[in-house]
Amino acid sequence: MGMTKEERNGKAYIERLLKKQGYPTYAKIFDKFEFHFTSDPSHIAYLSPKTGEIVINREVDADQCSVLVRHEILHAYLQHHKRMIEHLAKLRGLDPDKLDDMTIKEFEKIIYTDPYRLDNIAGDYEISNRGYTAKDKQAVRNILINGQTVSGLVTEDDHPEWTNLSIEEMYDLLKKEIENKVTDGILLDETTFVDPDTGIVYGVGELNM
Repeated sequence: MGMTKEERNGKAYIERLLKKQGYPTYAKIFDKFEFHFTSDPSHIAYLSPKTGEIVINREVDADQCSVLVRHEILHAYLQHHKRMIEHLAKLRGLDPDKLDDMTIKEFEKIIYTDPYRLDNIAGDYEISNRGYTAKDKQAVRNILINGQTVSGLVTEDDHPEWTNLSIEEMYDLLKKEIENKVTDGILLDETTFVDPDTGIVYGVGELNM
């Protein structure tokens, strides 16, 4: 859809910053993408290979932009989408090298309709484990969007015992956490459930993972 002048200037600045910080390969990869800002508080940053764009919330500062650009590139470099499809296949006893298009779409639906987006959380944690410096971790700990501090980008802040785990291992553990919350919760009646930790009330259908 084309970049605005502000976005072109922003992209050029981030490329220079990446090179200055010692990340010329990231700068080269970033150059191949369109860059856009968003004011949507539900999005911090995302990369879309299909549209060839990287989008970052305009509230983050320059150092945070550097980390987030590298973060989004690492989602692709670490093949998180492909690996999660393969992991779901293995969990169901299927050969990941022999999946047909219909099965792949079924697994993609499971991933993208998960209300908790456990695959994305596990992917963010793996990036924290494998791609962040101490300075990066401090930068993302201070991201403020719409007046709220963003959490979930540094593994040890939430799960210090997971710092050497893979996306697949952490996905399974996150899934168990959700299942345990359901098990330990209070069933109000046959169709509703309250989470004892948050007080959130769910319909039973919303808890099917």
